[in-house]
Amino acid sequence: MKCPVCDAPMDDGEAYLKKSFFNSLAFGWGATDLVFKRTSPKKEIELMTPWDFSKAYHCSACGATTIATRTGKR
Repeated sequence: MKCPVCDAPMDDGEAYLKKSFFNSLAFGWGATDLVFKRTSPKKEIELMTPWDFSKAYHCSACGATTIATRTGKR
């Protein structure tokens, strides 16, 4: 897959949420969700929960990341 930002080849992988041990100690054991918030209208869309794993691509050249979520299938 080509990067939508710089057209460099992207590395394929998987996206998931990870909470470090020290983060858990400092802020509790609460769940961490990946959320996207549109500029307009300002509506939050939950993309992933801690139990989701999704196909993802990362561009080493510019740092852009694309995550294929399953929000429409929930």
